[in-house]
Amino acid sequence: MGLIETDKSLDDCLTESATFQMPYALRRLFATILVFCEATNIRALWEKHLESMSEDYRRTQSNQAVLEQMVLRDIRDLVHSMGKDIKSYGLPELVETGDGSGDLLREVREELSVGVDQEHLDLYTSLNIEQRAGFEEILDHVVNNRKHVLFVQNSDQAHG
Repeated sequence: MGLIETDKSLDDCLTESATFQMPYALRRLFATILVFCEATNIRALWEKHLESMSEDYRRTQSNQAVLEQMVLRDIRDLVHSMGKDIKSYGLPELVETGDGSGDLLREVREELSVGVDQEHLDLYTSLNIEQRAGFEEILDHVVNNRKHVLFVQNSDQAHG
C-alpha cells in the first residue's frame, strides 16, 4: 500500500469512527495514528477531523482557538503517554499556560469525558427505601465534601 493510500485509509478510519465514537475516543484514535501509523499529511487529517474531535468541548466553549488548544492538550497527553512528543508531528502550536495546572485540568477533563449510560442513571428509581437512604447519605457527603467515614457492608440478603 502506498503512502497516499495510507493517508486515505487513515482519513476513512477517522471519518467512520466519528459516526459512532465519542470525541475523546476520536482524540485517542488520532493520537494512536500519530504514533503508530505513517501518515504523510498529518496536518490535513488534523484540519479535517478537528471539528469531530472537539464536539464535546463545543457545548461549553465557542471560541475556536480555545477549542483547538483543548484538543491539542488532550492529544499531547495521549501522545506523551505513548512515549512521544506532540511537537514532532507538525500540528498547530500548543500554547503552554506555565502555571502547572495542565495536569490537574487534564485529569478533570478525562473524568468529565467518561460517559454514563442511561441504564445506570435509571437505576436510581429502582432503589428500595433503605438503598435510597444510603445513596442519598453518601451523595450528600461527596457533594458537600463532608469529612466522615462511611462503611458499606455487603449483606447476605438478595440484592434487588
